[in-house]
Amino acid sequence: RAAAALAYASLHSNDRLVLLAASDQRVETFGPARGRARSVALLAFADGLRAGGVTDLNEALAAYALRAGRPGLTIVISDMFSPSGYLDGVTALLARGHEVALIHTLAPEELAPPLAGDLRLIDVETGRPQEVTVDAAMRDLYARRLTAWLEGIRADLTRRGAHYIRADTGSPWE
Repeated sequence: RAAAALAYASLHSNDRLVLLAASDQRVETFGPARGRARSVALLAFADGLRAGGVTDLNEALAAYALRAGRPGLTIVISDMFSPSGYLDGVTALLARGHEVALIHTLAPEELAPPLAGDLRLIDVETGRPQEVTVDAAMRDLYARRLTAWLEGIRADLTRRGAHYIRADTGSPWE
């Protein structure tokens, strides 16, 4: 929804738009497009998108940087769970003259897990199970590591001149 809203605003300001959705299974692209007349097609495209799989963010961003015609504002919306990382891809975009803004999506359950006891967690992207025991000490460790991870991403992007926005998916996207 957020991507569709930003793309819609882009079309209505008569900016050139390319919307790209990447996963390990496929890359889907809308555009390049310009103007309000493309709004319905954009919304149909966005409505057909489905999340799934693990995305190699470095590869997707670097590939886009190589094939994008001319630089512009590039907004990346991601949960940042990419096994290969993201910095090489962001650096490739910046090197080609793009202004990069990263919207980091996090579910409320990731920010403050409502879990306790012995659990079997299943990775939604890979389907792999992980046995864990969650107690007060584990929750504190999780909170410290999460804060360090988020701060590391923000610092890495800021150092390179990119923008970082953290978005809680529990908040209305508007």
